[in-house]
Amino acid sequence: MALTPDELLSRFRGLLDAYRATRDPLRTGEANLRCEQCLDCNRCRFCSQCLRCDDCSNCEQCEDCVRCTRSKHSRRCTTCNFVELSDGCEDSQYLVLCLACTRCEQCFACVGLQGESYCILNQRYSRKDYFIIVQGLKKRLEEQGASLLGELAAASRGLWTGTGAAAGTFAVTGGGVRAVLDGAVPVAEELAPADPLDEDPWQVGVVPARFEG
Repeated sequence: MALTPDELLSRFRGLLDAYRATRDPLRTGEANLRCEQCLDCNRCRFCSQCLRCDDCSNCEQCEDCVRCTRSKHSRRCTTCNFVELSDGCEDSQYLVLCLACTRCEQCFACVGLQGESYCILNQRYSRKDYFIIVQGLKKRLEEQGASLLGELAAASRGLWTGTGAAAGTFAVTGGGVRAVLDGAVPVAEELAPADPLDEDPWQVGVVPARFEG
């Protein structure tokens, strides 16, 4: 029979799927309620495309999470709510792109924090400035989310992909990571509410104020 390469690959994948179904039937787990396309999950509710999670609710594409709610694309988080693209966080909520944060809330792109809130890159902001900045950053994050999650996973296993252009702007002190600021920190100017249709929410010359300490 004459087959194009695409047809051959498509049929071969069909054979693989059928074989896998016979060798590894269902693996849906136990005591789950209305979960879709989840594997090896137990006691979860209304989740989709999750793997090896336990007692989670309304989560999407999470792995090895325990007692998490409404989280997405996260791994090995415990007792977290509304976390996205995060790895190894505990007892936290409203985190985005965070690694190994504990008892934190409203943090974005932070690593190794404990008991902090309204932080970006391990620096604390006012509540108002935090939401203004994050609104703009989230738009750009969607374009690189998958690759960034891979970098989080590699870092959590002690694997490093490179030093990075901004390596010199952070320092490790007392086992924690802190940002190193050059010069005085400018005072924030009053910002107008961000326009959701605006492609670039940053205003020239405006730097949100940070709390010291």
